Amino acid sequence: MATLVANNAETPVSTISLLSGINAVGRAEGNHHVIPHASISSRHCEVVLDEGKMFVRDLGSTNGTFVDDNQVAHASTDSGSDLAAQSTWWKRRNCSRNRPSARCA
Repeated sequence: MATLVANNAETPVSTISLLSGINAVGRAEGNHHVIPHASISSRHCEVVLDEGKMFVRDLGSTNGTFVDDNQVAHASTDSGSDLAAQSTWWKRRNCSRNRPSARCA
């Protein structure tokens, strides 16, 4: 399981537990993960988790999607990568169901 953990005080959602497959992220209801912040577009990005690999796809957001400070349209990420949407930041963590980490909770 992969989790995104908030990396700054401005991020209104402290953790995002990613589901296998497509995870829609945005400000509007109907996304898998709703982030109530003005810098997040209604349908901001998709985070795809596939067999332990994670990919991020921007959905034409106003402020862009960033992986490790680089604006991306589509990118893969590694454990420890930063994922950002304007002033909201998360750090990717991999968590094992058999050995959960407090950093992933």
